[in-house]
Amino acid sequence: MSLPVSVGLLAAPGKKNPAIPRTDLNALLIPYRQITYSGTYSPGSSGSYLAVYGWVNKPQAEYYVVENYGGFNPCSGGVTKLGTITSDGSTYTLCTDTRTNQPSITGTSTFTQYWSVRQNKRSSGTVTMANHFNAWAKHGKDVPRTQLIDLR
Repeated sequence: MSLPVSVGLLAAPGKKNPAIPRTDLNALLIPYRQITYSGTYSPGSSGSYLAVYGWVNKPQAEYYVVENYGGFNPCSGGVTKLGTITSDGSTYTLCTDTRTNQPSITGTSTFTQYWSVRQNKRSSGTVTMANHFNAWAKHGKDVPRTQLIDLR
């Protein structure tokens, strides 16, 4: 059975876009899916990311599997580095960060960000989400597996 994944293109990373559809059933399945995507992404030196992105609650957290990025690697500094994993033909750097009193899906709150950043950037391919959730869990960061999802 094939279920469509809700996908949208966001021009302003981190901003809510009501035009992007959500499919709740698919959101529940994301941690167990492979997401295949293709497109053109030319970030230049911007601070944007091409990533699978989601939120979880209880505890509240935000996660990114970054496939490509502009001038800033989110695991480059000021974060807790967890190590690396190999998935989908590349090595990903794992890190976490705590956001204090920042905008979230429930208003202003403090929450953890989980990051997997691909070392060999790409603009098309397949992301095996289970590998990232399992890697975060291996490092004691067990991200709950019910959430909202976006491709940013």
